[in-house]
Amino acid sequence: MKEKKWELKQLILKEDKKNPLPDEALAEILRLPRCEVTMLRQELGIPDSRERRKPLLLKSIKNILQTNPHLSERKITQALREEGFRISRSTVSLLLKEINNLEEGSPSPILPTPIHPGLSFTHFIGYEGSLKPAIEKAKAAILYPPHGLHTLLIGPTGVGKSELALAMYNFAVESGRLSPGAPFVTFNCADYAHNPQLLVSQLFGYVKGAFTGAEKNKSGLIEKAHGGILFLDEIHRLPPEGQEILFQVIDKGKFRRLGETEYEHEIKVLLIGATTENIHSYLLSAFKRRIPMIIELPSLAQRPLSERLALIKAFFLREAEVINLPFEIKPEVFYAFLFYDCPGNIGQLASDIKTCCASAYLRYISGVNKTIKITYYELPQVVKEGLKKLSTLETDLEELDITETVVLPSRLKEKTTPSPEVYQGTREIYDYIENRFQELLSQGLSVNDINQQITKEIELKFSSWAKWVTKRKTALSEDELKKLASPEIIDICQKLIRIAQQELGPLDPHILIALSLHIEEALKRRASLKLKADFSLAHIKEKYPLEYEVARKLAVYFQEISGTALPPEEIGFLTLYLQIFKEKRPEQGKKVGILVLSHGQVAPAMAEVANNLLGVCHAKGLVALQEDSQVFLEKLAQTIREIDEGKGVLVLADTQALGEMAQVAGLRAGVPVKNIIPATTMLTIEATRRALLPEMDLEKLASSLSSPNLVLEQPPAILTVCLTGQGGAMLLKREIKNRLPEIERAIEIIPISYLGETPFEARLKEIRQKRRVVAIMGTIDPQIKDIPFIPAFSLTRSELNVKLSPLTKKEIGLDEAMHEDLIYLWQGEVNKPQAIELLFQGLREWGAVLPEFLTDVLKRELLSPAILLPQVAIPHGSPENVLKPAIAIAISQIPIEWGEGQMVKIICMLALTVDNAHLVLKLRHKLEKQAIFNRLLHAPTAKAVKEVLTSDQSI
Repeated sequence: MKEKKWELKQLILKEDKKNPLPDEALAEILRLPRCEVTMLRQELGIPDSRERRKPLLLKSIKNILQTNPHLSERKITQALREEGFRISRSTVSLLLKEINNLEEGSPSPILPTPIHPGLSFTHFIGYEGSLKPAIEKAKAAILYPPHGLHTLLIGPTGVGKSELALAMYNFAVESGRLSPGAPFVTFNCADYAHNPQLLVSQLFGYVKGAFTGAEKNKSGLIEKAHGGILFLDEIHRLPPEGQEILFQVIDKGKFRRLGETEYEHEIKVLLIGATTENIHSYLLSAFKRRIPMIIELPSLAQRPLSERLALIKAFFLREAEVINLPFEIKPEVFYAFLFYDCPGNIGQLASDIKTCCASAYLRYISGVNKTIKITYYELPQVVKEGLKKLSTLETDLEELDITETVVLPSRLKEKTTPSPEVYQGTREIYDYIENRFQELLSQGLSVNDINQQITKEIELKFSSWAKWVTKRKTALSEDELKKLASPEIIDICQKLIRIAQQELGPLDPHILIALSLHIEEALKRRASLKLKADFSLAHIKEKYPLEYEVARKLAVYFQEISGTALPPEEIGFLTLYLQIFKEKRPEQGKKVGILVLSHGQVAPAMAEVANNLLGVCHAKGLVALQEDSQVFLEKLAQTIREIDEGKGVLVLADTQALGEMAQVAGLRAGVPVKNIIPATTMLTIEATRRALLPEMDLEKLASSLSSPNLVLEQPPAILTVCLTGQGGAMLLKREIKNRLPEIERAIEIIPISYLGETPFEARLKEIRQKRRVVAIMGTIDPQIKDIPFIPAFSLTRSELNVKLSPLTKKEIGLDEAMHEDLIYLWQGEVNKPQAIELLFQGLREWGAVLPEFLTDVLKRELLSPAILLPQVAIPHGSPENVLKPAIAIAISQIPIEWGEGQMVKIICMLALTVDNAHLVLKLRHKLEKQAIFNRLLHAPTAKAVKEVLTSDQSI
C-alpha cells in the first residue's frame, strides 16, 4: 500500500495542472477501486482534482476580467479553453459567483473546501448499477436551486434509506450547498407514535404552559437543523397536525412551537423523509404535493446478484475488521447468502452474516477450529434454505466466479501476498505430499499403493486449481505476476511453453501463471528439492506418456538455461500442468454424471442395477456413513469431481439433507450439480439411460426427470382416439384385440373422444394420474410430445406387433427368471473361465442369449470382476444380447478365485433386459442374508436351490 501511495503522489506531481487527473482516472492507472484511491489521496492530504486546479482557474479568470471586466460567461469559458483548460460554462458560472462573494467579503455558499470527498455516493455498492437512478435523483434534489428539493425516500425496510439520506448530506457539503458545519438532524417518528402531542413537541418545540408539564420554553429538533438537513425516518408515523406544521416550513420557511399563537420562527432547512409504507395511505395529499422529489430504493431481491455478492463480501470484511482476524469462507456460504429469502433486505443480510461469523468465532476460541472457518455448518438455518434453490436456478453460476475465499482485515493486508488461491497448486503441494504419505504409510499401505492414491489426489487438486485459474474474470497482469515470481523465471517459463506448444498444440494462456508460481516455489525449496517421502509420480508417466515426454524435454532445457536439475517428481508435476492446460477440442461422448446417495447400502445397489441393465459403468452409488460430516462432505466433493465429465452431475438422494449436502459439495468441487429427491431404482435407471443420450445436458436431464408427466412405475395404457364420439375408438380397441389378443393382458386399452364433452387435454391429464400412457392410436395425431402416436388401421399385424410388443413387456419375478435346468451344483474344482463358459452354454441352450453375450461378459470381467457380495459373483452381459430374461446359477463347494484375492462359491450369470432391473436387487436381498447363503451351499438339488431363492418364507 505504501508503494501505491508513492505512485499516486508521483502521478499527481506530474499531471497537467490545468486538467488534473480525477480519482476515476487515477484508479484506472493504479488498477485500484476508486474509493481506495480517494482514501489514499486523503491520507496524503491531497485535495481532489477540482480543488487542485481551482487556484489556477481563479487566477486565470481574474486576469481575463482585468483585461475586459464585461465579458460574458460564454466568452470567459472560450478564453479559458484557449489557455488549455478543459472546462464547462456551468463551472465558470460557479467560479464567477465565488469570486463575487469573496470580493464582497462573504463566504462562498457554492464551493467551500469540500469534506469527505468521494464518500458521498461512490462507496455505495450499486453506485453505477441498480442504485444509479436513485443516486442521480438524490444529487438533483441537493443541487436544485436555490436551496434544493424536499425529498421522500421510499422502499421496504433495510434497503438503505437512512444511509442514502446521510450520503445526500455529505454530498450537499461536498458540493458547497451546505457549509462544512451544517447540522444533520435525524428523528424517528415511530419513537413517539403512541403520543402524537409529544412527537410534535419533540419536533417543533413548545412554549411554557403549552401542556401539563411544560414548565419552560423548549426548542425543537427542527430549530437544531436550521441551516442543514432534517431527516424524518418513518415519516408515515407523523400525525396530521405535525404534517400541517411542516406545510408552513415548506411554504414560508416559518413555524410555530407547540402552544405558540403569534410569534413565528424563521427556519431554513431541507427536509428528507423516509417510509416503508404506501405514501398515498398515510400522508396527507396536501403534504405529498409539497414533496417534489420521490426516490424509491430497490429491495435486495430486485438487485443483481453481482451487487448482492459484493454486499456479502463487504459485510464479511467488516466483521473481519471487528474481530481483527482473517476468515476462511467456503463457496457454499456465498451461494447460500446469495439465494436465501431475505425479507429484511440489506439490514437482515448484515445481521445474518454477523450471526454466522459469531458462530465461527465461537468454534475458533473453543479450539474446535484452528482458524475462523465459515462453512455450511455455521450458517443459520434460514440461510441454508438458499442452497435448496440451486437445483432450480437458471442462472449461470460460473459467471459469479465464486471460489473459496480468505477475507483479511486491513491490519494483515500489507503483510499478505495476493490471494491464497494462487498458491493452491504450488506452495502447499509439497507439504501435502509429505503429510499424506506418512498418513497412508501409518495405515499399512504399500509404497506403490500410496503413490497411486496420492497421484490421483494430486491430479484432482491440480485440476480443481486449474479450473479456478481459468475461470478468473481478471487474469493476473504481468506486473502482478512479477510480484509473485521473478522476471527470470517468468521468461524461462514463456520459453518452456513455446517449446511445449510445438509438440502439443495450443496451451491455455493461464498456464504461465501456474508454471511460474510452481517453479518459483520449487526453487525456494532448493535445499530440500527432493521430497523426503519415497514418493513417485511414475503413474503419471503411464497415464500421459506424450505429455510426460514433453515435460522431460522441458526439464532438460530448464537445466541447460538455469543450471538446476529437476527431480523426477517435478517432471511429473510439469506433465500434469501440460495435460490440464492443454486446450481441449470439443470432445464427443461427454455425459452428465449420475450419483446416487443414501444413508444405507441402497445407493450402490441402485447404481449397479442401472449399470447392469444398460450395459455401462456410468452411475455411481455412495453411502453416507456415520462419520464426521465435514469429512464426508470432502469425500462427496471428491467423488463429484471424479465422475464429472464436463457436463455436471445429477444427484439422486434418498433424503433432503443429503440433497443439500450434495449441492454444497458441488460448489466446493466447482462442478454444476442438480438434485432429485427421493431416489428410486426406476428413477436411477431412467436417469442413467437419459444421461447416455449425446444431446443431453444437466439442465435438460434434471428438468425431464422432475416433470410432473414423468411416470415410471404406474400400470401402462394405450389410448385409442377418434375425432367425434367413442364409437371409432371402441372399434379400434376391438381391432387391436383381434390382431394381438395377448396385448390386453399386459396393457389396458382406453378409448376416448378427441372432441368429447371433456376436453382431450383434461381427459389425458386425468388418465395420466393413474396410468402410464405408452402410446396413442387413432385417426388423428393429438401431438403429445412425450407419447408416441401410431396411425390407426395403417399397420399390418406384424408391423403392429413390432410397434406394440416392446410396450407389453412386464416385470417378471425370480421364479420366472430361474429354471432348474440353469442351476448347477459343482462338487469338483472349477476355475473362472470354465465357470463362465458352462453358465453361458446353459443360457445359450435355453435360448436366452446371443453368441455375442459371452464376449461381452469376458470383456467386462477383464475390466473389473463382478462381485455382488462376499463369495457371490454376478457375471453379466449387455441387454442388447439378451433374447429373454434368465439367470444361470452355479454353487461350487470348492471356492473359485474370481478376482485378485476374491474367492466365490455362488455364481449368478445375469441375462436381463432393461425391464427386469429389479431382479438384481431381489437377488441381492436374498443372498446378503447369511441363513439363505448357508442353505444354498447345502441345497441337495437344483429344485431346492430355486425354492430357497424364490420362496417368500426365505426372506
